[in-house]
Amino acid sequence: MNKIKEVILKSGLRANHIADEVGVSKTDISNYIAENRTPNHERLLKLCKVLSCKIEDLYPHSKRVVTYNLFGEE
Repeated sequence: MNKIKEVILKSGLRANHIADEVGVSKTDISNYIAENRTPNHERLLKLCKVLSCKIEDLYPHSKRVVTYNLFGEE
């Protein structure tokens, strides 16, 4: 279960504005709220930026994914 709707309501921003800033349609935002779709990583980061929140605020029950550089390259 995500908290996108709650974070949007707290932000006071309109769905049209959020959609424009993220680069998606208002329908996409509705689908994210209803959990019919999940934003890709890039859109999720943009959504967090627009809403001034962290990924954990939107998806509090998700597990963090940690990646390791196995080859020692920077």
